Order: sequence, then C-alpha cells, then structure tokens
Amino acid sequence: SSLAFGCTMAVLVDIKPSDGRIGLPEGGAEITIRNVSDDSVGFRARTNAPDSLMIMPAEGKLHRGGVGRLKIVGERDARASLASGNVRLLIQASAAPLFGLLSRSDWDSKQPQDVQSMRIQVLASGPCGDAELRVRYNELLAYGTQVQEELGALQKKLNPARGKGTQYSATQVTFMMVMGLLLSYLSIFERVWRS
Repeated sequence: SSLAFGCTMAVLVDIKPSDGRIGLPEGGAEITIRNVSDDSVGFRARTNAPDSLMIMPAEGKLHRGGVGRLKIVGERDARASLASGNVRLLIQASAAPLFGLLSRSDWDSKQPQDVQSMRIQVLASGPCGDAELRVRYNELLAYGTQVQEELGALQKKLNPARGKGTQYSATQVTFMMVMGLLLSYLSIFERVWRS
C-alpha cells in the first residue's frame, strides 16, 4: 500500500515498492505507480541527488486504473552518493485535469492535504554490493591482519628462549576472524531486528 504522509486524504495511487526503500543495481531500478482513484492523477518524482540519479519520466499523468513505470538510473558517480545512505526520492501525486499535465505553478498552488507523497530511500545494490557491507568487510580484513601481527608479537614474547612461539592453524585463525566478523555485524543485526 502507499503512504500519504501528513494528511488524511484518500489514497490516489499505489506505489511499489511500498516499503520506502529501493535497491539500485547497475542497470537501474523501476518504481510502479498505479492510479487507484476514480479520476485522472498527475505525478512527479524528485530526488535530493539530481547529479547522481536520472528519473524517467520525472512527471506524468495516469487516467483511472492506469499504471506508470518510473525508471531510476544511476549516473557515473551514483555509487559514491548511494554509499552515504542519504539519497532519497520523493514521489507525489495529486488530482489532475482531464487534458494536459500539471504545471509547476499547479503543483506550487496545491495544498499539502491535496498531495499524496511517498519518500523512498535509494540504496546501492548489485554486483558492487551494499556499501556498508563493503566498508565492514574492509575493516574486518584490516582487523584480521592486525590480529595476526599481534599474535606473532605475543608468540615471540611468550617463548623467547625457543625463538619461535606456538603456531596457530589456519582453521584457528579463520575461526577468530569469523568471530570478529560476527561481533562487528551485531549492531547491524540488532538494527534490522528492531526495525
């Protein structure tokens, strides 16, 4: 179902995805808008990152029962913007005249209760992976290297007479790295669990 923020108006359009989030793979993503009202509805899409995202079409009109598809495509620098987690889309819908599109002045003159709005967070996805996971992975690799260096130093301190400390097997080191990974992702799982 769609969300109409800040008002008690009737729902004009059904927007998918309806959970307020969309992944943006390399080839782009699609948002579906379906007119569920008895009249024509105008829509428009805006983003807070116009240099990173292209929305096609950015505006349009749907007659009763009509369905529209918005194509969201990332520009060259989109991955860096999406990694911040602050890229958002705003989809708005309002009653429209039978002929023609709503002009900018038409939109500006609309009262908030006459406009259905939905905010959608755009997330990086696809072959490059989630940006937050990539950062955590790199942190884990650095931590694993640090642990191995500290382990070597401790082994030398504990066995100075032999000159060579106890060696850990690859399985033991892998186990320690997996435990570190699980602990580092505990905050992410907790956040997902609570939402």
